[in-house]
Amino acid sequence: MYYNNKAAAYIELKQLDAALETIEIALKVAVDTQLKDFQKHAKLFARKASIFAKKGDLGASLEWYQKSLLEDMNPKVKVEMK
Repeated sequence: MYYNNKAAAYIELKQLDAALETIEIALKVAVDTQLKDFQKHAKLFARKASIFAKKGDLGASLEWYQKSLLEDMNPKVKVEMK
């Protein structure tokens, strides 16, 4: 979750490329450590979707929001997706 929070900080600083790189590292760590927590996976996917939305790539954003909702049906993510 360290990388997820770091990516959020980069988003606030409007450094979207750095945020995307950081979230990719977070996803790699989650896979490498065989993280079984679906809610944490969903948070990572939603963060990545948020980055793509801010970059203007709505197609990729919708794809990652849908992946997030498959892991955890978080109502906040549904609202963000709309």
